[in-house]
Amino acid sequence: MKIIYEKNKIPGISYVIARNGLELPVIDITHPSFKVNPDEKELKALEQKLINDGEKSRKIPPLLRKIIVFFLLRRSYLGRGIMSSANTFTTGMTIYLLKLGAENLGSYATFMDKNIAGGLAGLGIRMRLQDMANLLAEGLKPLLIKKPSLPLHFINIGGGPSMDTLNTLILLNKEVPVNLKREIKIHLLDLDTDGSDFAMNSLKALQSTGGALEGLKADMVIRKHDWNNFVKLESYLIENLPDNSVVAVSSEGGIFDYCTDEVLFSIMRSIYKGTPEDVFMAGTLSIRDNISRRYNMFPSSSIERDFNEFSEAISKQGWKVEKHLFEPFNISIGMKKMVY
Repeated sequence: MKIIYEKNKIPGISYVIARNGLELPVIDITHPSFKVNPDEKELKALEQKLINDGEKSRKIPPLLRKIIVFFLLRRSYLGRGIMSSANTFTTGMTIYLLKLGAENLGSYATFMDKNIAGGLAGLGIRMRLQDMANLLAEGLKPLLIKKPSLPLHFINIGGGPSMDTLNTLILLNKEVPVNLKREIKIHLLDLDTDGSDFAMNSLKALQSTGGALEGLKADMVIRKHDWNNFVKLESYLIENLPDNSVVAVSSEGGIFDYCTDEVLFSIMRSIYKGTPEDVFMAGTLSIRDNISRRYNMFPSSSIERDFNEFSEAISKQGWKVEKHLFEPFNISIGMKKMVY
């Protein structure tokens, strides 16, 4: 494997070599290079660019358009990842490159890589990560105060690189470090070995000298898990979560985006049975408006959900949406168990 080292490292950011040989920065949403806060004008401009690019593309004959797109994307890391995800899942590491943003991609990046990462979808993914970490951190703070010495467990389902969990720890370590002086364990349940490997190495890099989690004692356990096996999930939670521990469950771009209602609700019931009463859960919903429907050339198998219908449906599984945040093409949601 040829390793492509990053020559222009960002001060204050940790780096990890991914399985594809790219040396990549570990995203820290508290660092200026990764913090995003677009205003309405910026969002509208990116939306208009998507429309303009889409209209230009639609004027090209379909066969010729496919040929042009193929040749433009085949040399692009993001392009190849997008093409391979047509009508299936987008890999965790492809999404990770989107989360870096165009300005943080390295020398390996082509014009197409930067064009894709700098678009509205790329910005939406970056906002989604930021919102997920903030939801999890805010949901955990009162629990950490309430249970000052008990273990903290993160359950990340289908998380790949698991940046939502790692950035939750970064936020808490900056804001309430005293409340992290306890046993901390991250349970990464996924089939994506490339993403899981990057997650493990990212945690180690963040804990090393100069890292955002320097000195923090936290372990990660990786388990190959098919989220369709909700019976196994319930057993795992019951066996591995100590009584009365602090627990946060998350799935960014995972079960809420890809599972059918039947499977999703079965998973939610398993989590309900296998976690403490005060567990906090966060996830993301895929939404698409007319613009994305019209110009999305490589549709994945993600399931679009209406927020109000979803909220009503999961209330029947014992969950209540406490907070939700809108991003382009996504909604991040924070949930708690309903008290009967």
